[in-house]
Amino acid sequence: MEQRTDVQVVTIWEDPVKLNLKPERVQELLLMVPAWRLRKDGRGLESYRKFSSPASASVLAAQACRMAMLRNQPVMVKLWRGEVVIRLHGYPGHGCVGGMTEQVFDLAAHIGA
Repeated sequence: MEQRTDVQVVTIWEDPVKLNLKPERVQELLLMVPAWRLRKDGRGLESYRKFSSPASASVLAAQACRMAMLRNQPVMVKLWRGEVVIRLHGYPGHGCVGGMTEQVFDLAAHIGA
């Protein structure tokens, strides 16, 4: 007599976990970085500065990139003449979607702007 065992494969699909702060905490941390505002999509911070010279603007842009690199955090910088826009968001990794994290606010505080 032959015994047969059927193997069943069960796949569990989970949406990526969002590592977001609670809205109350975001509002609290925003008060600590007054030069920054919440992005329209709510998933990061944005800062806009206008300088009298392109050279001054490029210094801020370079500093923002360097600080983000040292903290292993994503950054997007737009530099046009004397204008700089810096956007920060959480680091997506380990199946998680980037969003508002303590590290985002820490980087914003260090960049200043």
